[in-house]
Amino acid sequence: MSYISYLKQACRKNESRHKLFSTAFELIKDDPKAVHEFATTKLKLAKNTNDGFAKRKLNQEAVELLHRAIQLAEDDTRRAWCWFDLAKSLHSLRKPETEILQAYQKAIEILPFEKKFTDWFKSRKKQKPFS
Repeated sequence: MSYISYLKQACRKNESRHKLFSTAFELIKDDPKAVHEFATTKLKLAKNTNDGFAKRKLNQEAVELLHRAIQLAEDDTRRAWCWFDLAKSLHSLRKPETEILQAYQKAIEILPFEKKFTDWFKSRKKQKPFS
């Protein structure tokens, strides 16, 4: 069983997963899957909090982790999902539309037929841009 599998099984709650990932970061920092999982845990925590400061901090940390995971990822599927999650993080941080679209387009270039990517983009088009 891989270290990441153990972490996922040991912690079903995002708060617990976050604590374990934080504690074990030195062990997982070079594993693209683990770094991506840590970033998505931060995104889930950010989505579920009403504390604006915490939401912003978690999203900023997720952005940093996603950039790292993109650099580490060797397989296209992982890299595409990292780009997609980065676009969602940038959107949550109310970054310029050009930054959000650039990350989204990278995801689409890699996995052009991923339904979740196109669904998210369609739902965003209905919203007013932040910038």
